[in-house]
Amino acid sequence: MGGHGPGICPGLSYPGPSPPCPGGHAQRPAYPGGHTALPTDTAQLCTDRHQGFSVQGAGKKCVERENHQIHRDMRKWICMFLLTGSLLVKGQDDTGQIYRAYVTGRMDLWKEVMEKMEREYSAAKNDALLYQIAEAEYGYIAHCIAEGKKEEAKRWLEKAEKHVELLLKAGRDLPKVYGLQGALYGFRVGLEPLKAPFFGRKSVDANEKAIELGPDEPQAWLEKANIEFYKPAVFGGSKKRAVPLYEKAVRLFEATPGRTRQNWIYLNTLAALASAYEETGKVEKADQVYRKMLAREPALVWLRDEVYPAFRKRHSLR
Repeated sequence: MGGHGPGICPGLSYPGPSPPCPGGHAQRPAYPGGHTALPTDTAQLCTDRHQGFSVQGAGKKCVERENHQIHRDMRKWICMFLLTGSLLVKGQDDTGQIYRAYVTGRMDLWKEVMEKMEREYSAAKNDALLYQIAEAEYGYIAHCIAEGKKEEAKRWLEKAEKHVELLLKAGRDLPKVYGLQGALYGFRVGLEPLKAPFFGRKSVDANEKAIELGPDEPQAWLEKANIEFYKPAVFGGSKKRAVPLYEKAVRLFEATPGRTRQNWIYLNTLAALASAYEETGKVEKADQVYRKMLAREPALVWLRDEVYPAFRKRHSLR
């Protein structure tokens, strides 16, 4: 049992393949041969002849206790791993339901899934799940504003803002989180027009931070495009300047195939690009994007049955 194997817990000697280091044991000095140094009081006990121990026998018992602790910690680590895996599977299932709600236009289902995700998060805090909740809230708030449900939008916006603050403190996926924060400030502009200059500036600042931290993050560029598209011209907004920003967001999504599969935000980016094309007189390009969306997701009910037929009728397309 001489020395430490690769990947072994610091300060522990372990024969054969080395286990991971569960629980983050602090490094302790080792006796020659690689055994963990015994605490002073234990060493004293081991040398106490009145206890009937020899140093060698006590050392063996102490190492056995140490190994028992390792296995107990390993079991704890495995349980935590399985719990985390279970939460990830749940999160993936939840995002799949959000995607189906988007495709079918079932915003009642969307809301149910959000509430379910919140219960899951309350039961076991998880940053990845929290981000999925905030992203779902972002989509639902936009829906509420579009439907004129301002009070409901405000309630969910307050929740989303708190969730984004928690995510910023956690420091994970910061480009995406700052992008979300910029979008939430944008919602504040719509809900509190008297404070538009204040929240508008904060929206731009958060978006700039998102792009600074993640220049290749498509959602940051999507929100930059949204800011440009929806900002009144008197404040410097431009639908024409928004078009290449939407195009860039789409390119960045498509540069990573995993970001386009069953991703409602990717589809929504395509829809925004098509709308921007139409608003700037590029009807043929808008038509191409709508066709692309339906080729990718034929079950996109609201586009297939409402938006696209209305678009074709407006422009007398066959």
